[in-house]
Amino acid sequence: MNIEQLSYVVEVANSKSLLKAANNLHVTESAISQAIKRLEDELNVKIFNRTQAGFVPTERGREVVNKAIHALQAIDHIRLEASKQMITPRNCLRISTITELTNHINDIMYHHYKKNPSLNIEVTEQSSQDTVRDLRNDLFDIGFIVFNRKKLDLLNEFDFTPIHQGKFNLLTSNTFQFGHNIKVNLVQFKNEKFVLYKDPDIQELMNEFQTVFGPINIIFKTKNIKLIERSILDYGAFTIGHSLFPFYSQSPILKKSHHLDLGNFLDTSFQFGWIKKKEHTLSREANLFIKKINVVLSEFTPVQ
Repeated sequence: MNIEQLSYVVEVANSKSLLKAANNLHVTESAISQAIKRLEDELNVKIFNRTQAGFVPTERGREVVNKAIHALQAIDHIRLEASKQMITPRNCLRISTITELTNHINDIMYHHYKKNPSLNIEVTEQSSQDTVRDLRNDLFDIGFIVFNRKKLDLLNEFDFTPIHQGKFNLLTSNTFQFGHNIKVNLVQFKNEKFVLYKDPDIQELMNEFQTVFGPINIIFKTKNIKLIERSILDYGAFTIGHSLFPFYSQSPILKKSHHLDLGNFLDTSFQFGWIKKKEHTLSREANLFIKKINVVLSEFTPVQ
């Protein structure tokens, strides 16, 4: 049992819909369904019945939902008290970012500190979904996320400043021979060996694809870029990456890889950008630091 499972149960009980709950929580329906199934198996309790009115808690399920609500309220209270005790003066900038941007931020932070030692900077790596959640709880001042454009309406409570836009591509070794194929896409190569970066957006994309076109030969999923590189080199494996991957990953192997269109059967568009609460203002020094990052980001053109 974990916090994520409890939050899924409460959201489904409130919305009576997996789809609405998934949209509200910025995750996939599959993720919610699997998490609730694991919780039911752990507790040996059927929590929901699927009816014409939607997902309705069973008699014992209502007890689980009520206790989940109380547990989440207690956790939120603990987080709020902890955030109040955090020392966050005007000269401290708390950034939450996707892993791929960390190297660039660290380089800029090092040079910035030599000229502006008064600004203390804290950088945390995590997924875009976690960044959105923690910004809501005031655990960070600003975040850098990647987000599918069709989900941008879910960020209405925030200021979102896009920096780059692009799409997810099919990546493989530059030694791979495509014969006479001029235009290729994922459908043609779904039986090849795939190694996937463990990312919610990539997982959602693959789930949508496999629902329509059947299973893909996925060897493994990992957050280890080096392992993905070795698989591409040694096994001729394919992977999925965004068109900014050569810049954000700083991987010489991935920079030289083929970037192929996934086809027009799915919306693979996305945006990279900064997100913060509308009412939250940054200090002058913090804004200057963010501008320095944006200058570096503006020098890169995504792969088309």
